Amino acid sequence: MKSTSNAFAKVGASSYALWGGLNILAGVMLLGQARAGELKDYFYNVAPNINTDSLINGYDAVGAVAQFHAYNLVWIGLVSLFVAVRFNWKNERVGFWINLILGGFTVLGFSLFLFLPDKMPITSGMLIPLLWLVGLVFTHIGLRIKRN
Repeated sequence: MKSTSNAFAKVGASSYALWGGLNILAGVMLLGQARAGELKDYFYNVAPNINTDSLINGYDAVGAVAQFHAYNLVWIGLVSLFVAVRFNWKNERVGFWINLILGGFTVLGFSLFLFLPDKMPITSGMLIPLLWLVGLVFTHIGLRIKRN
């Protein structure tokens, strides 16, 4: 049973690692755009369904908030990637809880503020929540098998 448990944990850890990596990639890309003052491109990449014509590029607070958002994506991705490699890969309970809470609140915000108000089409952003969900399900199964 241990090898089955570990196989599920490794699939879950791999999914969490990909989720973290995509968040890092998105954060770095968006941070570059925000720091360069390319706010229309930044907001188009975050929420393509919004009208970016009304954005004022010279407004410093908008750029600062965009940089803060991108920075948060990077650190959330780094923590998730670290936890996936260090804890989820070894089927440890603490990794399950950290990625459940960290990813859960991140995906919740993503859904509440981008998907539900139709700021981002589901087809263009569904990979990130799906990777997190696969990670959650497989690490949970791995822990359940390990416990029994």
